[in-house]
Amino acid sequence: MRVVRGVLLACVALAACSRAGKMEQEEKKVESAGATQIEAQIAMDQGALELVSHYGEPVLDGLFAYNVPKWKPDVSYAVKSGTGQLSVKQGSSGGMVSGKTQNWWQLSLNTQLATQLQVDHKQGPTRLDLGS
Repeated sequence: MRVVRGVLLACVALAACSRAGKMEQEEKKVESAGATQIEAQIAMDQGALELVSHYGEPVLDGLFAYNVPKWKPDVSYAVKSGTGQLSVKQGSSGGMVSGKTQNWWQLSLNTQLATQLQVDHKQGPTRLDLGS
């Protein structure tokens, strides 16, 4: 009975484990779509985050690279009552990750529009340069 429990626990643990794989890279651009101000939320659990500013469109110009498929970022944007609501969140690995992991984001935000920004970056190097 103990052997069966041990095998079941090992299977459950492996199912919750992600593996580092091939490096993926993608670019995302988000246009303002008539927004007069922006509320932006950026959430990254682990990896390198670089956040800078630019003037004019697009609201977000992002370059993402990762080698854990479940870490693919989720970028969403909607305009409600003139406010652009931007969300950039790291996907969840759902448990432990094995192998040499890499995850970095280079994000540029439009400073032409008034922006309320919330950044939640838990682990990794961070560079914020949001000067005018």
